[in-house]
Amino acid sequence: MKRKKFEKDKATRKTQLLQLIHSNLMGPFQANSLGGASYVLTFIDEFIRMKFGYLLEYKDQTFDMFKEFKALVENQTNLRIKF
Repeated sequence: MKRKKFEKDKATRKTQLLQLIHSNLMGPFQANSLGGASYVLTFIDEFIRMKFGYLLEYKDQTFDMFKEFKALVENQTNLRIKF
């Protein structure tokens, strides 16, 4: 069986910082961190592939951490998160 070559679609590639942010919430882990966190929240900017990670004690802290992340990156770059 022959494989087809994977074609990258350049039309969907992001061209600007903060144009598309991916996030993931992992946990709960069986062993907590030294600070008591049992979840890890990550944000990845698709354009530059920069990663941000936050340790959370509780799952319901996710939205508060997103607001903190949003304020941080928008203030540093003078740009707005699109998606």
